[in-house]
Amino acid sequence: MSPEIQIDNPYPSIFTQSRNYKRQEDNLYDWYQSFAKGIIGLSTFGASITFSVILSNLPDPITIRAKQSSKLFKKIKFNEEAVRQFLSIAWLMFVLALGFAIISLVQLKKHSTIGSGMKVLEIVLQWLVLAAFMFLSLAVAAYTPDVGMAGVGFISLFALMVLGMGCGG
Repeated sequence: MSPEIQIDNPYPSIFTQSRNYKRQEDNLYDWYQSFAKGIIGLSTFGASITFSVILSNLPDPITIRAKQSSKLFKKIKFNEEAVRQFLSIAWLMFVLALGFAIISLVQLKKHSTIGSGMKVLEIVLQWLVLAAFMFLSLAVAAYTPDVGMAGVGFISLFALMVLGMGCGG
């Protein structure tokens, strides 16, 4: 038996290139579907929790902070109304992310091709969720300044990473 001889063709056929492009597009399609479903789940959960907290009777953050010995508590001036506004903005960001993710999945199923706008939409969805968590961190900072500001710092770091991924291609 003689071993098989493989010859590398430096000029792949159009059919091979087309199959590779289709496989790459299918992988991108599958990835975006998973990404959008994750955003839908996270946004649904976040929007429902923030909505119920917005409508609840919030404790006064000023009296809670007065009992703490943190150095940050003197610098944080958020009152109950500011916390409610932060929660409302977080709710809005979650709802917008939910709506964009659902619409993008419907459009993707309708047209079944990944266009250049999908990268922009992916970045928009990431920014909406990050903005929601940023405002949730600010709401936490009204009650526990150290933890809330740590959250703001980490969310800012994640936002820089998303910005870097978006600009890098």
